[in-house]
Amino acid sequence: ISACLVGSEMCIRDRAMLHKDIAQLETLTADNLTYGHSSGNIQDKKAFISDIETGKSAFKELKMLNQKITLSGDVAMVRHHFSAQAISKEKGIVPTEIENFQIWQKQDGKWLLIGRQAFRF
Repeated sequence: ISACLVGSEMCIRDRAMLHKDIAQLETLTADNLTYGHSSGNIQDKKAFISDIETGKSAFKELKMLNQKITLSGDVAMVRHHFSAQAISKEKGIVPTEIENFQIWQKQDGKWLLIGRQAFRF
């Protein structure tokens, strides 16, 4: 298992978030996903994907910077800086600079996002 494989699947997920590719998000997230936002809001898979699909969570630009991946068996722990231009219906374009910690697990030969926690720095 290489970190590059995990990284490429993460890049696919990021593009899926940016372009609202719901089928790809369904494929890359585990059914038991726990998705934590820097606001403290915690979502399950259904709520996370729903927010992308409805535009409640939308982006003009999305970058993951300074990514570090640590592998431990079938688990990948990923840290990175999340730099985005979020789109808010109320505020327009909102610059977003936060840190993320993600947990990916290899299930049935595929890397799936099982946990994510964002935090302000």
